[in-house]
Amino acid sequence: MVTPRVSIIIPAYKSAPYLGATLRSVLDQTYPSIEIIVVDDGSPDNSSEVAASFPGVVCIRQPNQGVCAARNTGLKHATGEYVIFLDGDDLLLPDTVEIGVRELLARPQCAYAYGHSRMIDEAGNSLEHPTPWGELHDERRIEHASYQTLLAGNATVPPATACFRRSVLDSVGGFEVGRKLADDYELYLRIARTHPIHCHNRIVADYRQHAGNTCRLSATSNLRAVLDVLDRERQHVRDRSELQRAIRVGRHHWAQILGPSLAPEMVGCIMRRRFAQAFRASLAIVRHYPRGLAEYCVARARQARTRSLAKSRITLEYRTESAPMDRAFKRPESNTAQLKDSAQSRSQTRTSASPPQ
Repeated sequence: MVTPRVSIIIPAYKSAPYLGATLRSVLDQTYPSIEIIVVDDGSPDNSSEVAASFPGVVCIRQPNQGVCAARNTGLKHATGEYVIFLDGDDLLLPDTVEIGVRELLARPQCAYAYGHSRMIDEAGNSLEHPTPWGELHDERRIEHASYQTLLAGNATVPPATACFRRSVLDSVGGFEVGRKLADDYELYLRIARTHPIHCHNRIVADYRQHAGNTCRLSATSNLRAVLDVLDRERQHVRDRSELQRAIRVGRHHWAQILGPSLAPEMVGCIMRRRFAQAFRASLAIVRHYPRGLAEYCVARARQARTRSLAKSRITLEYRTESAPMDRAFKRPESNTAQLKDSAQSRSQTRTSASPPQ
């Protein structure tokens, strides 16, 4: 059986808390021929020390230049025929590499084969409904993946879901250095513009969500970046009406994905007195997701009503539970009156019985 070598390239910047788990997910692969390259992109934490603690892992250090430059550095040092780019906080499922190699061997014309991911939280717990490993059969399934489907928004997120041919990456020049957001989407489109691609529709990676995620830093910036990538593709599809239509569909798709986060971001920026960012978010709402502010207000009103109902329910439950105790300790009015009459009667008796002075 042919076992081409696969290079797993891991850019690391402030990845130390998660890098150990990431590396273990690579070492646990069912595929035997793998090299692991960690590129410490000037990280201020101990990412290099974590990587060095794993035998066989190649660790390259460089001044901070951004994730695109780090991935390209790893690509220059890679010796594998196939390449997977794995972020330092994400995880591969045990058969990720095996699936990628098998799909590319079966399709020699394809530049890369990709699948899907599951979202996990900072602790590694699933953020989605339980999904068995295997092939997807829901709305995320992509049939006949192509440049057109990518334009329409069916992108591979995160990069770890894709297995690339090294020769193709070299021919297109790798990642676009200097691009901070949507850099992977830009590369996917640049490759698919001239090469066939394939989606095998299997879940192959866990995509970790935490406060430090680049994609979660600003919905406004992410939306602007992805729309910029799509707009740049217009020059390549001027004579293709179906591809122009796909770009329009893609713009709408990304607006629906990122739009709901714009209004909360705008309000948060106002509260933190970051008025320039709030202004940019408000412009994005007007241009790309006009109903966003109304949706935000309705959602906040529902949250307030839910909290009010919950508070009322707690108060009612407290009163219901405390009523028997109140009754146990409270004297009935009739008993109180009888005691008072009895006390007065005894007082009068003592008065009449005492001898005159």
